[in-house]
Amino acid sequence: MSALHQCPALAAGLLLATATAGAEAPAHWSFAPRDPGLPPGVRDEGWPANPIDHFVLARLEAADIAPSPEADRATLIRRLALDLTGLPPTLAEVERFLRDLSVNAYEKVVDHYLASPHFAERWARHWLDQARYADSDGYEKDNARPDAWRWRDWVIEAIGRDVPFDRFTVEQLAGDLLPESTKEQQLATAFHAQTLFNREGGVDPEEDRVKRVIDRTNTTASVWLGLTVACSQCHNHPYDPLKQSEFFGLYAFFNNADEADLAVGRNFRDEMELQPLEQALARARDAARPDFEAWLAETRAKLAAATEDPVVYHPIDREKLALDSETGNGFEILDDGSVRATGALVGTDNYTVRFPSPVSGITGFRIETLVDPSLPNGGPGSPPNGNFVLSEFRAFVQPDPAKPPRGQPFLRAAADHSQKGFEVAKAIDGNSTTGWAISPEMGKPHHADFVLVQPLADAADLPVMLNLVQEYGPGKGHLLARFRILVRSGGRNEIDLPDDIRVLAAQAEETPARDAALFEYFATTVHPGTAALHADRDAKRKTSTVKARVLRERAAERRPTYAFHRGDFLQPETDAGEIAPHTPAILPPLMADGPATRLDLARWLVAPENPLTARITANNIWSHLFGRGLVLTNEDFGARGAPPSHPELLDWLADEFLRLGWSRKALIRTIVLSKTYRQSSAHRPELADLDPDNRLLHRQNRFRVEGEIVRDLHLAASGLLTRTTGGPSVFPPLPPDVAALSYADNFKW
Repeated sequence: MSALHQCPALAAGLLLATATAGAEAPAHWSFAPRDPGLPPGVRDEGWPANPIDHFVLARLEAADIAPSPEADRATLIRRLALDLTGLPPTLAEVERFLRDLSVNAYEKVVDHYLASPHFAERWARHWLDQARYADSDGYEKDNARPDAWRWRDWVIEAIGRDVPFDRFTVEQLAGDLLPESTKEQQLATAFHAQTLFNREGGVDPEEDRVKRVIDRTNTTASVWLGLTVACSQCHNHPYDPLKQSEFFGLYAFFNNADEADLAVGRNFRDEMELQPLEQALARARDAARPDFEAWLAETRAKLAAATEDPVVYHPIDREKLALDSETGNGFEILDDGSVRATGALVGTDNYTVRFPSPVSGITGFRIETLVDPSLPNGGPGSPPNGNFVLSEFRAFVQPDPAKPPRGQPFLRAAADHSQKGFEVAKAIDGNSTTGWAISPEMGKPHHADFVLVQPLADAADLPVMLNLVQEYGPGKGHLLARFRILVRSGGRNEIDLPDDIRVLAAQAEETPARDAALFEYFATTVHPGTAALHADRDAKRKTSTVKARVLRERAAERRPTYAFHRGDFLQPETDAGEIAPHTPAILPPLMADGPATRLDLARWLVAPENPLTARITANNIWSHLFGRGLVLTNEDFGARGAPPSHPELLDWLADEFLRLGWSRKALIRTIVLSKTYRQSSAHRPELADLDPDNRLLHRQNRFRVEGEIVRDLHLAASGLLTRTTGGPSVFPPLPPDVAALSYADNFKW
C-alpha cells in the first residue's frame, strides 16, 4: 500500500497545505526542547513519594481533587506481578509480602520482580510488537523463519541485563557498523529483518526490496520519533513539517543495506563461550603473519621450480587397453580412447583397467568422466540422475610377471568439482564406504587427478593396473558409465595446493584481495597453531550455532537513492538528483564525519538534544503501567496526535530516563514506586463529570491485560505453565481445516 493510502484525511490536509503555502509551520510541542522545570510544590507535602507525585498532585489540587488511597497489599502485588512479569504472583510471594511489615516491604517486591527472568519476557514482548516480530515471512505462502527466535532471545537477554536504551538502539539499527562489532551486535540488526518478505513466484524482487526499505524507514520513525513519515512517501506531509525529500533522506540510510545470514551462538551464553576462542584465534592469526610471509616466499619459489618440470597428460593406446568387471558388465572402447560401460549397470562393481605405460616416469593418473547422450541425464554415471560414486581409486604395477602387483600409494587427489560430503580425497582414503561424486553437476564432463607419492622411474611399457572400486548404491547403482584414463608425467616439483590457491600464489601483482585469500588458506590449513584453533572454533560453532537473518551494509557498489514520483518505485526522479541520507530539518541536525550512515542515524536518535526519542520511550513505558500514555497517541507525536495530559511530567520522565543512564528498569522502578502508581483503581462516581477519563490520574486505571497474559493466567492457574525462557518458538496445533486455507496447503507445522 502506498503512503497516499496511509494518510488520514488527505484531502483536508492538502487544503490546509494550500492555505498555508509559503507560511512557516507553527512550532509544535513535541519538536521543542524538553523543559520539565522543577517538580511543582503541593499543599499535601506528605503524599508524594517522588517527583512524579508532585507533578500529578499539583494538577489534582488545582482541580480540587484528592488522590485515591493506596490499593491494598494483595492488589498491589498482583498489579506489580502482572505489570512487571506478565504472570500472577505465586501464593508464596503473596504471603511473604503480606507478612512483611518492614518500611521497605513494597520496594523489595518491586526489586524481586525487576530481577525476574519473566520481567525480560514481558517487556521484550512489547518491543517485539514494535519491531513487527514474526516466525514466518507473511504473504500468501507465509514461509517459516526457523531461526527468527534467536533475535527474540537477544531482545529478552538485553532487556534482562538492562542494556541502556541508547546502546540498545544503536546496536539494533547499526550493530554491523560498529568498530570491531561482535556477533551479538550484528545479530541485533535483525530488528529490521522482521519485515514481511514475499518469496512467491512472479514477484518483482526489487519491488519487494523497496517495500522492505520503506517499512524500515516508517518503523524507525514510528518507534523512535513517533512520526507518521509514511504520509511523506508520496508528497509533503499535510500536517507535520516533513517534506517528501526528507522521507527519502531517511530511506537512504537503509537503502544501502541488504539482508544476510549470520552464524551465531544458539544463546547468549554460547556466544560468550565462543568469544574467548574467537579472541585467541584473532591473536594467533596476527602472530602468524611473519610465518605467512615466509611460507608465501617459499611457495612461490617452489611454484617457479615446478614450471621447469610441467605436468603432461598422455593418452593410452586403445589397442592396448583391457578392462574387466567384477559383476560381468561389459565395456566398449571408443575411438577417442574413452570407455563406455555396458550391461545392467546396477548395484556395485569393481572395474579393473590394464595397460602398458605409454611413458616412463609416471607421476600419477587422471580420470575424465564424460557425458554421453545414451546415458540417463547425459551421465557420466548410470543412475537416473547421472551421478556416480567412485569409492576407491587404486594403482598397481607389475614389473616382474612372476611376482604379484605392487600397490602404489597416492599423495593427494584433486578434482574440478566434488559433491559436498563426497570430496575426491575420499576416493583414496582406504574406506570403500566413502567416495567421490559430482552432484549437482551431472550432465557435464569432469576430471580428477591422483598424484603418486613417488614417481615410477621404470621404463615405458611398464604393466599398470588400476582398480575403480564402486561400492555405493545397492539397487539402482551409482556406477561410472563413460570415462577415460590418462597417464600423468612431470610435476615432480609440484606442491600440494588447491588450484585456486596455486593460481593466486603464482600471481606477481600483490592485491589486498589476493593476500587475504592466501592468508585465509594459510591460517586455516597450513599453520599448525591457527589451523588447530580454527578447527576448535568451527567444531564449537557446529554444535552451538544457528543462522539468523540480519541487516548488513553493502560492501560493493552503493545504491543511489532518488525520490519516487507519487511514491511509485517505478518512477524514480533521477533528474532531480540523488538524495543523500539526512534527517528532518525540524529536528536538531545530524552531525557526521563524511557521508552519513545508519550508525550516525542511530546515534542521532538517542542524542540528548533530540527531543523525541526519550519522550516517546518514556511515554511508551508509562502506557504499559497505566493502560495508556500521558500522550494517548504514542505512535503519533505530530500535529494530528493528542497533546500530553501532563507535559512537564512527560519531559521530567524523559530527562530522568537520560539521567538514569537510559536504564529501562530504573525508570520503571521510579514509576512503580510513586504514590500515583500505587493508588486504588476503584471508580469514584463523584468525579464522573469532572475527570471522566481519569486524565488527571486521580486513581490508577482499570484496564484489561493483553491476550498473552490472559493465556498465561489460565495456564498458571491450571498448573500447566512452563516457566522456561528462550529457545525455538513453539508452533501450536493447527487444525487441518485451517491448514487447508493456506497457499498450496503450505502450513505443515
